[in-house]
Amino acid sequence: MESGDPLPPWPVDPEEPGDPAGGASAGADRPALPEPSSPGASSPRPAQSGHDQQPTERQVAQWLLDLGGEWHLCGRTLMERHLVRSAADLPEEVSALLGAKLPSQDPRTDAVLERLAASEATRGLAHLDLARTSVSAAGLLSVAQFAWLEGLDLSGTRLELEDLAPLKGLPELSRIELAGTPMGHLEHSDLFGQSAVPGALRHPVGAVQRTLARLVDLALVAACLPYTMALLGLDSLPEWALLLVPAALAALCLIPLEALALSLTGATPGKALLRVMVVTPSGSGPGPFAALKRSAAAAFAGWGAGLRPFSWLLGGLWILRLGKGIEAPWDRIAGTRSIPRACPGWRLLTAGAVIVGSWIFQHSLR
Repeated sequence: MESGDPLPPWPVDPEEPGDPAGGASAGADRPALPEPSSPGASSPRPAQSGHDQQPTERQVAQWLLDLGGEWHLCGRTLMERHLVRSAADLPEEVSALLGAKLPSQDPRTDAVLERLAASEATRGLAHLDLARTSVSAAGLLSVAQFAWLEGLDLSGTRLELEDLAPLKGLPELSRIELAGTPMGHLEHSDLFGQSAVPGALRHPVGAVQRTLARLVDLALVAACLPYTMALLGLDSLPEWALLLVPAALAALCLIPLEALALSLTGATPGKALLRVMVVTPSGSGPGPFAALKRSAAAAFAGWGAGLRPFSWLLGGLWILRLGKGIEAPWDRIAGTRSIPRACPGWRLLTAGAVIVGSWIFQHSLR
């Protein structure tokens, strides 16, 4: 395939013959996203004209699949998520495009990015995999149009550090994979005002959000412990045992519940409240086994399975390390990333109220 080969037009939906783009009504029912507040996100999108105007989410998805790409998308509802690698697996209804992987053998990567950036259907794109593609500095100008982009994989490309300048204005971008690039050896960079480790650039932020999210989850489990112990007949144990049993029960309850929540939604109640998402490099949530590994590792390495004073010492240690942008071992073990997003003050206050309320409730039962 030559780099000069023209790209195919948007496909025609079977129910809309003769209207290659679905007409102006194709995007009429699509919920509008608010414009990001970052100045860098206000750059105009490439002009749209003719038959390329306003394709539907499904048309855009099918177009890239026909080129050999992949999608992480939502079906009829936002809770119905799919990883689609071929047009045959594309659901009949597509409500949102979450992540895209471009074909690595296609020399037209820059042109594909320009076409995707010109479509309103990709406005909410959060993850983009360009690993081992032919993307150039010109292609990153199109990437900069995805104002809600959170993760970008540039592994194995030939980009240089100065080529990433257009990405500085993306307000939500928190992870850039650079393994196998001329920048893979970097230990520090002034790009985005962040520290960089080999193969990635990550925000050294979110320690407060992640800590509060963990405390909210622990508070919810702890509020149920008195009833659980009474149900199991453990409320009459010796005093020394009462120091160990609640911690063990909390760990045993939290690990499977957290793993279930992460595998289904990518977040626990605490993480959902504090806007922290757990994702894999592809942008999807972790599978059941990865979620279970992560939950178990976090329970023992992150908060010492609730055994005081080890839980306090480990918790304080990881708050400091996460604040410096150091990757948590439970994310490394499970192959996941914890991505914090902008968190309004009312969410922080609500988290504080849940934590304090749980503490008061437990003490009222004594």
